Amino acid sequence: MKRLPFAASITFALFAAVALFAAGCATTGGAGAKAPEGSRYVCNCGPDCKCGSNAAKPGNCACGKPMALKKVLAQDAANYYVCACTDCTCDALNPKNPKQCSCGKELKAFPKKGAYTCACPGCDCDMQANNPGKCTCGNDMKPQKK
Repeated sequence: MKRLPFAASITFALFAAVALFAAGCATTGGAGAKAPEGSRYVCNCGPDCKCGSNAAKPGNCACGKPMALKKVLAQDAANYYVCACTDCTCDALNPKNPKQCSCGKELKAFPKKGAYTCACPGCDCDMQANNPGKCTCGNDMKPQKK
């Protein structure tokens, strides 16, 4: 008879731990504050990286490296465009060529709807990527529904 209260307390503890984890992800949407309006956290591995990781909250890209806060210089229905320099703080388009940032480098596209996305219920990290990996919440990203 003593096993029943012990089993019930273990079950309750496991349920509580799962509920707290899910509530934490749903209410905070991952660690850190959201990017300011007009900015995104993006992969900062350089212009040759194709992971396309970007999010509204800070974290690591699908490559596992920290994303950088960048100003969105342009956008269309499919992509955000930012300066691709890893050490640059460009905040404007090149007035002579709108496909370049003010430092003269080509803009890099980041998908608004990547092949993989954060799947946490109620999460507002808005993580998108072309490759699988962890979202800013720390959970595995899921393939985007087509």
